[in-house]
Amino acid sequence: MRSYHSLGVIKNKENITLGQIDKILDEFSKMFSSDRLDKSDIIQLLNKYIPDFSHIETGKSLDNKL
Repeated sequence: MRSYHSLGVIKNKENITLGQIDKILDEFSKMFSSDRLDKSDIIQLLNKYIPDFSHIETGKSLDNKL
């Protein structure tokens, strides 16, 4: 660590269990099978499990950009 001053160390986060993965997938599955699916709900759920997820609402869809 002393010889490379401009480099840092990336530490791995804790591994999640298969049970936790199943819980997350169930939550997404329930959301997408709902009749009242909303974009903001999806973003909120993604933020819950991906802390660095950053969505910027522009009011445009991919179809509008083409």
